[in-house]
Amino acid sequence: MGTPDQIRKPPEKYTKVFREGEIFFFEGELGEEMFIIQSGTVGVYKKVQNLNKEIAILKAGDFFGEMSIILNEPRSATLKALEETNTIVINKDTFTQMLTENNRIALKMVEALAVRIKETDEKLKKMMEDRIFIALLTLIEDSALKGQKTTDGKLLLLETMEDLAREIGLPIIKVDDFLKIMQKAGFIECVQNSIILRDWKLFMEFKRTYISKFKF
Repeated sequence: MGTPDQIRKPPEKYTKVFREGEIFFFEGELGEEMFIIQSGTVGVYKKVQNLNKEIAILKAGDFFGEMSIILNEPRSATLKALEETNTIVINKDTFTQMLTENNRIALKMVEALAVRIKETDEKLKKMMEDRIFIALLTLIEDSALKGQKTTDGKLLLLETMEDLAREIGLPIIKVDDFLKIMQKAGFIECVQNSIILRDWKLFMEFKRTYISKFKF
């Protein structure tokens, strides 16, 4: 298994077929093997606020599981076969031998890792931003339900910007940015330290539409 041709055509003892829906490993498990996909697709899932979120789909030629071998740390994500998937299974000793004997394999692996880390970081950042946005929309909804109607039919929220920041555990500047977006879109008004919901039905329709874009 020291050359690319040997990796593409491995001995049968190094291969394993995973059925659709079969789990390679779960996030948090220990592991001493990595996998190279020969055919099929694999879903990568990571826990975000206690919910499993698909963060990537791997295909033929991709590899995974190497970080547990390199760092001796638990698996950083759960991986599942999305269809029947043929893989090459490499243990720690074979992996070390590959990197030692073939610099080209080592270089390609480092390059692929760098791209994967960058893409994963960006996806996780976007996911967290979306969840924070939804959490703030929900807080505004709850606050409006407990709030008071103004003379012109609008809803005065009980919570201030500081209250929202404290409840969700965010810096005030982040909540301020969110409120500015909502104000610019015409959903709320910010008067001194008070937040006013301009149109309940319009706001709820926006919230439902926004949440429907995500599959949690």
